[in-house]
Amino acid sequence: MPELWWEKVCHRANGYFGYEEVPDSRGQQEQDGAISWCRFKVKHAKKPEDRDPDDQESQYKELKGNGLKHKELGDKKKEYYWPKLNVFSRWYKTRRHTAVIIFDADKLRDDVDSDTLRDNFTRYLANSMDPKELQDPFWIYPRLIEEVVKLQDEAVWSIRDRVRETEKKRQTWDDSGPDYPTLHEIQRHAIHVSETLEVASTTMEWIQKHHEQFLGRQEATCIVSRNIANRLSFHRHMLTSLLYRSNSNKERLQSEIGLAFNTVAQKDSRTSVRIADATRSDSAAMRTIAFVSLLFLPATFLSAIFSTTFFKFDDGSGRWMVSDKFWVYWAVAIPLTISAVTAWFRKPLGEFMARFLKRLIGLVGSVSSWTTSLSTQRGSRGDETTDFVNAFTGSKA
Repeated sequence: MPELWWEKVCHRANGYFGYEEVPDSRGQQEQDGAISWCRFKVKHAKKPEDRDPDDQESQYKELKGNGLKHKELGDKKKEYYWPKLNVFSRWYKTRRHTAVIIFDADKLRDDVDSDTLRDNFTRYLANSMDPKELQDPFWIYPRLIEEVVKLQDEAVWSIRDRVRETEKKRQTWDDSGPDYPTLHEIQRHAIHVSETLEVASTTMEWIQKHHEQFLGRQEATCIVSRNIANRLSFHRHMLTSLLYRSNSNKERLQSEIGLAFNTVAQKDSRTSVRIADATRSDSAAMRTIAFVSLLFLPATFLSAIFSTTFFKFDDGSGRWMVSDKFWVYWAVAIPLTISAVTAWFRKPLGEFMARFLKRLIGLVGSVSSWTTSLSTQRGSRGDETTDFVNAFTGSKA
């Protein structure tokens, strides 16, 4: 057995095949036998009907009561498992004898009472064996790979069943949308199944190449060896067909995931349209409120101005009088307005003050000069105050 076979790299591999000729004990260059080793891995995702949470929990408690370790309990609760075929064979040419060792034979099913893969492979090796097959070192592989093909077939169709289950639930998606974690979990299993099928097909290719080299060194090829080659070709074809089916499952699942995203996006788009409609309705209402406010705001402003104590109406003389301190109102109101606008737009007050400082000083000076001149001429003509008011309000006589 090669030393590399014991290394971690081979234990972690998802598939391989190796073959070496064994020379005779007399040191001559004649073949006395051969050794070969191969590895196949299969991933099984449990079928929908086999994934009842209540049954799994009860089985988990039962297994825990039987004293299984934590790692074994974790493996029992998983929704998938990894059957594998890890074989080493030694073929003796002169005695026509073959020794086969099967390692790491996990259970074919996940239940406790099922047969192991080792028992299944042993049964396949001993079933209807032709003694003439022992003259070919590759006689074990059509029988072993036949079981691998069956395992891969179940793996592919278990993914297909879960994909179909997802497709049937398409019409029952609620407002929360599809179950994205489950979709991506199924996709992960589908990727692994396709991976193991691709590796199995490549492993079969190398088994066939080594078998063809073995037959090429024989003086005469018997019908038994040719049939072994034919069965190897058939099993490789079956694995390739299953690979196409597995790729189809991945594409269907990817299409379902894309549909799920598009469906959610469509729902979000419809919600956005409804929000936009509601926003337009609110905008129309706000425009109406703003228009009504605009109608009353000028009159309200004027009434507020003339109701202050800066203006006085003398009932005896029939005159309006304006206080010479009227500029104080503007000196306070204008900076206060600027500060309010600045706070509304979240901008520093200095940006506005630097911009309006010169205008503000000029405006305050103009108002002060205006009110002083008006109070000086207050007694000269009785209608000057009225003219000032008309000029201030912009009305015409």
